[in-house]
This record gives sequence, structure tokens and C-alpha cells, in this order.
Amino acid sequence: MTNRTVPIPGPAEGLLEIPAAALALLSLPVLDGLRDGQVRGRHCLWCRSGPLTSETAVDLGEQMSPLTDDSDSSRMRWYPRACRRCIRTRAYRALLDHVHPGPCEECQGSAPGCEIGRALNRLVREGRRR
Repeated sequence: MTNRTVPIPGPAEGLLEIPAAALALLSLPVLDGLRDGQVRGRHCLWCRSGPLTSETAVDLGEQMSPLTDDSDSSRMRWYPRACRRCIRTRAYRALLDHVHPGPCEECQGSAPGCEIGRALNRLVREGRRR
């Protein structure tokens, strides 16, 4: 359904590689029902705000998804992006719900957390950036 990792530019730390498992927790919608601007990344994947710019968007990378929920549907490349408010909300919700899968022992300990938890935390911070 998704590429293995998605690079997200961030301040000072360089690129963040988002694991496919973390991206799955954000609940990307199926293509069926999305508008052209959402599929092409011109508008937010969730709230449809736009047009998005490189300063106002978080790129979720190239995705390969079926056109509908039907398993026999052909696959299509698409390029979703989200506004910072939506990405912050989705990532924060995934962290609070401990869905990654929860409860995650690495994230609850004193260690820096698991790869998924670190990626979700970074997306929360990225969503706060102006």
C-alpha cells in the first residue's frame, strides 16, 4: 500500500524517514472519494485546505494504492500532502492512542522510544513549525 519510508524535510536534523507502519497509523484514506487536488498534493489530504505550498505542507511521499476498496482494482501512484494542522493532529492522536502497537515498552521507558514513536513525535513537531 505504501512505500517503505517517506522523507520529510525538517529543521537542522535533516530528513526524517517515516516508517510505513507510522504512516499507516495516520490512516491515509483510499483514493475513492478524494478530489484531484488531494491526490496530486495541491490540497490537504484530510481537510481539503489549499492550495498547499512547500512552507505549509508536509509531504507524505509517493503512494501506491488501489483505486477503490475492491481488491481487484488496479493500483495508482499518488502524491498526498497534508497541512501542518492535520498532520500534527493525526500524529498526536496516534501517539496518545498508543496504537503503534500499544502500549509500546520502548516509548514508555527512558529510552528515546521506538522508530514509530520517534517518527510520530517528529511529525507532531513538524506540524507546529511555521
